[in-house]
Amino acid sequence: MSQATATDEAAQDVQMAASLWVMEHVMADGWSEADQSRLDNWLRESPSHRLAYWRANHAWNKTERMVALNHPVRKKSVPIHRRFRSIIARVSAAAIVLSAAAFAISHALAPSYTTYATAIGGRKVLALSDGSRIELNTNSKLRVSDARGKRKAILDSGEAYFDIRHNATAPFLIMVREHRIVDAGTRFLVRVDADNVKVSMLEGRVTLSAVKEKPGSPTELKGGEVAIATPTTIRVFNPTPQALADTESWRQGHLIFRHVALSEAVAEFNRYNTRCLVVANAGAAKLKIHGTFRTDDVQGFADIVQEVLHLQVSRLGDEIVMSR
Repeated sequence: MSQATATDEAAQDVQMAASLWVMEHVMADGWSEADQSRLDNWLRESPSHRLAYWRANHAWNKTERMVALNHPVRKKSVPIHRRFRSIIARVSAAAIVLSAAAFAISHALAPSYTTYATAIGGRKVLALSDGSRIELNTNSKLRVSDARGKRKAILDSGEAYFDIRHNATAPFLIMVREHRIVDAGTRFLVRVDADNVKVSMLEGRVTLSAVKEKPGSPTELKGGEVAIATPTTIRVFNPTPQALADTESWRQGHLIFRHVALSEAVAEFNRYNTRCLVVANAGAAKLKIHGTFRTDDVQGFADIVQEVLHLQVSRLGDEIVMSR
């Protein structure tokens, strides 16, 4: 058993003991000085005992107030089945306090996340405590937790490069939309688009699976492969080595287009800039563009399009419109 696991179990035991003390107190027909002395001795044993008792007692008092508000005392009440109602109240009290203990334990042991985000056109490099590195691309949001030996990240939006240190006993888990990626040590990219998640493997291996899949049915990805995952499907293919390398060109501040449709190149440029490019007609959108451009050089890209593809370029406020 690891030290972290032992610590977690000890915390659970203390919280459960505190809940039982509260149950004994609130359900007792009489609470004697001897009973109070036993409780005081237990509380003096450790600050963790006092904190756990405060949590359980606070949860009980809060619930009791809520019950009082929902069921006000009536001026005329009929004392029918009083003892039966007393038994029900005691059982309810036990359930409430035990539920409060479970909530307190889960809350105390839940992983805490640090949130990182980039603006449009921004990039951020994160160095984790285990030596792993993560780099966020433009307009991205990532939550990371590497506490208690449980390495985990949640990519809420955008794109990130992962360089994960190998640790066979504590794989790195990445949650993204409806999918999970489990990695022991490798380099890869994850990108969240409107209708899919793209995983590009630069080296190493990961497993990719839908959150709702049955255990034992993940898709294994190895270096050189790319997966496109939707809520219901996972498609794996092998791009050329050059195409795979191009997917991380943003880390050097570049976009590389190799005879791609102008509409595709424009969509990619617009991810990095607040000044938007617009293709005015379908004919111009199908034209092919080839070259390497800085992610922030919208004007330079428009000039090349005008010169090479012989399109008209108009500047309207924050938009650059290209048309035939």
